[in-house]
Amino acid sequence: MQIIKASIQHYYCKVLLRSVIGIQVVKLIRSKSQIQAQIITQQITQHVKLDFGALVDQRLNQRDIQKQTSLKSKQQEEQLRAEVKQQFSVTQQMQTENENLKESVLVKDRLILNLQKQLQKQKDENEAELKEMREMVLEMQQEIAALNEQME
Repeated sequence: MQIIKASIQHYYCKVLLRSVIGIQVVKLIRSKSQIQAQIITQQITQHVKLDFGALVDQRLNQRDIQKQTSLKSKQQEEQLRAEVKQQFSVTQQMQTENENLKESVLVKDRLILNLQKQLQKQKDENEAELKEMREMVLEMQQEIAALNEQME
């Protein structure tokens, strides 16, 4: 698009230049200096070509700068996307580890509860056995006391 604009500008410059050159040539012909007219015409034409070349170079340089800026922007965007993906991956990994830890804690809590239940059951059984043994000891003491009374 910029090259087309530059071409249009070049065309209008040529038209303007032709009218300026035409006026200069007419003036020089009137002064009967055809060689000077050709020299001035060549100088003006060369000057316009140089100006147009500089304009095209400037437009191309601007386009190159825009491309480089666009490329840098794309690279930065890709870098940011990569960083976001990496952060997302790390976040997912941390969430997975967190869930695994929660599961592990739940399993350990269940084990602790089961062990507490077993210990309570064992304690209850031991207390029941102890009670039975005390009753047996008491009965034996009563029997021994009864036997001692009989022996006396």
